Amino acid sequence: MTANTKKNVVVRIGSGLGNQLFRYAAGLRLASDTGRQLRFDLTDFIIYHNRMYQLNHFCGPAKVRHWSYVRSLLYLSAWLGYLLERRGIHRSVLRLLNIRRIEESSAWGGHTIFQKPVLDDDHKTWYLDGYYQNLSCLPDEKMLRGQLQWRHSFKRRVSETLYRSLCASNAVSVHVRRADYVNHYPKDLLSGAYYKDAVEHVWRREKNVKWIVFSDDPDWCRQELHFPGPPPLFAEGNTPCEDLRLMTACRHHIVANSTFSWWGAYLKDHRHGITILPEYWLQGVRTDTCLKKTGWLTIPDKGRTT
Repeated sequence: MTANTKKNVVVRIGSGLGNQLFRYAAGLRLASDTGRQLRFDLTDFIIYHNRMYQLNHFCGPAKVRHWSYVRSLLYLSAWLGYLLERRGIHRSVLRLLNIRRIEESSAWGGHTIFQKPVLDDDHKTWYLDGYYQNLSCLPDEKMLRGQLQWRHSFKRRVSETLYRSLCASNAVSVHVRRADYVNHYPKDLLSGAYYKDAVEHVWRREKNVKWIVFSDDPDWCRQELHFPGPPPLFAEGNTPCEDLRLMTACRHHIVANSTFSWWGAYLKDHRHGITILPEYWLQGVRTDTCLKKTGWLTIPDKGRTT
């Protein structure tokens, strides 16, 4: 049956850049599979002032229209009703807006709708609310990479120069995420042992490498991490989008349990190279069940309890 091309798939965009990209990708997948129009709900950035909308730096997302503010605010009232256990308010607003809310069954499990897209006479607006950190939620890679082309050049000449240098060298991106894990989720913090083993793995297979470290705690990295060969560069003073773009210039990637560096590896300019991820993304969540592409390598973190 022909899909209803007049109905929308609305994606709730929020959190950091890596999560924004996963949400966009899930919405793009569902919209392309069903012929619906993709729309963004950006009310999260009204609620959470510590995050910024960053998808406007990419060609595809920049073309997506935003859901009307009236509908966004009405849905926000439904969401607040849900949180406050006022389920009657929640259901009434969803009926008023003619919305089918599609919430992932688990943070890394995706949703069955991505395995068997619904192509029936469902005239509701589909609203995606989740993180969708699963390969099964992504659209065709060639299409996705095409949509995620950069719109602008670097603002600083030094960053543009570094990007060109990384593209022309045997560069290794090393991402270390610590701040929020140290302060809020210490059990999910990767240890120095993971980075030691990952660095050694790359060094055994590649020579003449150029290490570049991306981290929210560069002081810890300078003190605790050791690199064979030339001393590492540290990417500092950039916006998140600029850092992500620098990551994509690298041939090899040592990924943290972070969607940010995951996208750095996924969108890299070099199709070949070593990509290493931790065996467990978070406690109890194996990376190979949700986020490991063919050819990527997972290694255990011997210093972390899984």
